[in-house]
Amino acid sequence: MCFKPRGGMFLWCQLPDGLDATDVARPALTDNIVLAPGNIFSVSQTATRFLRFNVAQSSDPGVFAAVERAMQGGSGAANDRSKVLPVRAPA
Repeated sequence: MCFKPRGGMFLWCQLPDGLDATDVARPALTDNIVLAPGNIFSVSQTATRFLRFNVAQSSDPGVFAAVERAMQGGSGAANDRSKVLPVRAPA
């Protein structure tokens, strides 16, 4: 599934239940992929299942492979870790 943003440089994604964005972002750094955990942008600190990343990097297929590897290394017991849902930015 491909989503084309109407504007801006960043895409927000909601992770499957059981994954924490910080746990996914850390291993992605080993592939030189910077994923911003949602809580960095959340005053209420309720965005642990959200990631923000730069869509300018999305044309490189290696980005998605790195995100998949990072999700497999994340904590929790999600049933389907392959689904990352694009969403609006959390409040």
